[in-house]
Amino acid sequence: MQPRSTVRVHPQPGVELLPTRGRRVVVGMRGNPILRITVPSRLLRRWLLGLALLAVLASAVAVTLETLTHPDDGIIHRATQFAGFWLDVNNERNLPAWYSTVLLAVVALVASDVARVERSFRLSPWWSWAFLSATFLYLSLDELIQMHEGSSIVSALLLPLVIVFALATAPLLWKLPRRIAYQVAAAGVIFVGGSAGMEFIGQLPAGSNQVLVHLEEAAEMIGVAIILAAIAQYREVLDERLLARSPAGDIRLLPG
Repeated sequence: MQPRSTVRVHPQPGVELLPTRGRRVVVGMRGNPILRITVPSRLLRRWLLGLALLAVLASAVAVTLETLTHPDDGIIHRATQFAGFWLDVNNERNLPAWYSTVLLAVVALVASDVARVERSFRLSPWWSWAFLSATFLYLSLDELIQMHEGSSIVSALLLPLVIVFALATAPLLWKLPRRIAYQVAAAGVIFVGGSAGMEFIGQLPAGSNQVLVHLEEAAEMIGVAIILAAIAQYREVLDERLLARSPAGDIRLLPG
């Protein structure tokens, strides 16, 4: 006998949410189920923070080994150069750069999904989520093709852009549950501190450059990890709110 799960049908025509363990089934207007894989936000946060720390640690080890070896070491030096190229967080078009690009794009995608749902059910401020999604999409493209590199215009407009971003996302923070709002705010501070704050630190000795780079990249990755997990947590809350708004009679059982 097949197990069954409770389905609550939302008043919005053609929308059903089937809560199950680790997944949700959304049934469209024609009754076609759409499987959406979900990951618990706590588990997602733990994995993303672990990956960020692992990426920075691997980069630090690879760069250190490359520095300690000499061209006369032959194959050992070539191996450290290979590892340094693919693992150095300060390089372009390597594993950490691609990881950051994908992670930023995922944040944009999840924020866009929240904006779509909030707009569909006339919740606010959906436009703030749309702005957040567009911002992270730009950051993802920037990470991919390095649009800001060598651009004095971006550096000059950095502070005004941060202010505009803060003002545009303020309504979002105000409407979020306090715990999630604090996570988003903390992620923003960490990310901006990594990507922008380091730019205003005075010139450090040459030996400190790699330390500064790794601190900057670690802050950016950790900030993105926290905000992605926070948005995922809010998506869970949003689903529960939509289910709670459904009429009590609109409940039926489907195979789980």
